[in-house]
Amino acid sequence: MPTLTERSGLDDEVGQIAGRIRELLEAGWQQVDVVTDHGWALLPGGMEKVELPPATTEYKKGRCARLKDGAVVDVPTVPWFWDPDVRIAIAPGVSCFEANKEYEHGGVSPQECIVPRISVTAGATAHGRPEFTKVRWLGLQCRVEFSDVTDKVLVDLRGKPAEPKSSIAEKVKETSSAGKVSLVVVDEEHEGERVHLVLVAPDGRILAQREVVVGLNT
Repeated sequence: MPTLTERSGLDDEVGQIAGRIRELLEAGWQQVDVVTDHGWALLPGGMEKVELPPATTEYKKGRCARLKDGAVVDVPTVPWFWDPDVRIAIAPGVSCFEANKEYEHGGVSPQECIVPRISVTAGATAHGRPEFTKVRWLGLQCRVEFSDVTDKVLVDLRGKPAEPKSSIAEKVKETSSAGKVSLVVVDEEHEGERVHLVLVAPDGRILAQREVVVGLNT
């Protein structure tokens, strides 16, 4: 686990990044993309060592090694992106080709391969967070009021918030300056079901959601 000093250092770094993002947005940038390097594997106490005979490798690191032509090994191998004739041996799981290693990278775990990306956009943040302010059912008609929503945002009733095909609304509605819309559920079989009322950005992101029971005011 990180020490108090290490956690404080991380907090400082995140704070500096957040401050810089705010500066750019306030200066007129419409979007700031934060892209990190790939991650790593960290196992306090050390990773289990997996043997990889020196005679089979051209070059070896903790979590990966370049194999000699024709070498036969008992660990997973993958071709090198820039030259498919080159084979790379990968330490399985969170094991390592070197002893007493707590930290390493170069394997194919999600932690080591995925490059996180965060996009921060200007707009709604300056006025507040999109939210539902009032939801009222009249039979199977759902009257919805909302605030801090820009144009071309969709309002929908879905079984699964992020799945458009799970919509139970007769028609998905687009937000208007009036700050209110009405959605109708045609199929009476949905009455009493728990579903999600969602505000959906033009790019498909869920801006706000609320769980409701069809036909029931709570």
